[in-house]
Amino acid sequence: MLDAMQTITPGPPALDPPALDPPALDPPALDPLTPAPADRSRSASGLPGSMRASAPWQRCREAALRALDPWLPRACALCGATLTQRHAGLCRHCRLDLPGRTRLRCQRCGGGLGAAGPCPDCAETGFAFDATCVLADYAPPLDRLIGALKFRGQLAGGRALGLETARVLRRWQADNAAAGGLPIGLLIAVPLSEARLRERGFNQSQAIATALGQRCEIALGQPLIRARATLAQSGLPLAERRTNLLDAFVLAAAFTPGARNPALPGHVALVDDVMTTGATLHAAARVLRLAGVRQITAVVAARTRRPDLPPSASQT
Repeated sequence: MLDAMQTITPGPPALDPPALDPPALDPPALDPLTPAPADRSRSASGLPGSMRASAPWQRCREAALRALDPWLPRACALCGATLTQRHAGLCRHCRLDLPGRTRLRCQRCGGGLGAAGPCPDCAETGFAFDATCVLADYAPPLDRLIGALKFRGQLAGGRALGLETARVLRRWQADNAAAGGLPIGLLIAVPLSEARLRERGFNQSQAIATALGQRCEIALGQPLIRARATLAQSGLPLAERRTNLLDAFVLAAAFTPGARNPALPGHVALVDDVMTTGATLHAAARVLRLAGVRQITAVVAARTRRPDLPPSASQT
């Protein structure tokens, strides 16, 4: 037996057990506005190459996802909060906080009005469309959501914008019907040129129009063709935007007078992501007007705000 006071010589230090690889974790959820990883293999449908239905099992998978879609949990496209409403793209807080959501607007061009009276935009420019339905101002945070859709390929943003714009359009349709207007018979996404569609891989206006049509139960169609590539409107002075779009749109052969296909309905809606001067929508509406369409409504997710207006204003 060792003496109680005997010093015990320490042995070699215990070795740590070999490190084990941590279990694989699911990647963290991306912020709704975080740029998506670049994917250079997008098809004209807007889907990455890895998601194209090139095999039967992939087509079955996509069909199953479409069937389950109404019951899958959704997140607000702006803040990521869980959505409690099925037909919503934004949570209630973000929806109520949209810039210019309740702004007094010109019925013709959708521009903000400082007070009741003639619209300065319409006073200077004539439009081939009759009315404009607007979700909100093109300002933070809505501009970031549109940018994520348009330039980063986050197509979920298109669905969110379409669902939220549908809320406004459904109210607009009720007012239009009460005033004796024709119901909208066709939604038409403003088309891109072939070169721009190949470069981007999808049409952001089509992404918005698809969700909009599903929610409002309006058919989608494309009687317009972007006949030539044009310079980006955002880089041009206001005076040059209309000339840049001269003869940019033509009517598809199936919809020309005398074609076997049915004629265009009396009231159509042109869908676009952002309206600045209205030059693009005017050029497209002009072709439809010449084809005999009686009523044309522009439907946009965002409208730029005139510098003389405050950032946010409510209808009185």
